[in-house]
Amino acid sequence: MSLSNMIHSIKELFPDYIILLKVGTFVDSYNDDASIMSYLFQYKLKTLGSQDTTCGFPTSSINHIKL
Repeated sequence: MSLSNMIHSIKELFPDYIILLKVGTFVDSYNDDASIMSYLFQYKLKTLGSQDTTCGFPTSSINHIKL
């Protein structure tokens, strides 16, 4: 199962939640969730392929996020 398919499957189960996935040393969100994260925390959006977007931050900054 590809990462894109996995994300879409999880999002179908939990449509009202922002899904965060740990990928290596980063925590990433995808598509609509990435847009929300980008807006809230001023993170940059990146394009994956032709349709998917991602937004993430390094795991080392988790303790430093302020809401």
